[in-house]
Amino acid sequence: MKNRIWYKELLMLGFDKKSSKDEVFFDLYGYEYFYMTLMLNKDILAEWSPTSGNVTLYRTGKNEKLFTTEVTNYDELYKLVAFFGKLPIKS
Repeated sequence: MKNRIWYKELLMLGFDKKSSKDEVFFDLYGYEYFYMTLMLNKDILAEWSPTSGNVTLYRTGKNEKLFTTEVTNYDELYKLVAFFGKLPIKS
């Protein structure tokens, strides 16, 4: 099975769920399209797609991919989120 990052893992790292109405997506998959995002800093957005299961980094305002490869596993994503100091504090 291909590496992927799961929805529950993103919630643990503080990602927010965003919805988008897309009738073509709904016709193909049978559920409304959504994605998960986390602002790593004021310029860098991490975005997860449920269809790929991977996270892509974007420079905000420019809609440019920062890396040609995506983050494809939880350990890599955890380190990235920790590097930017965005790990949620557990109480």
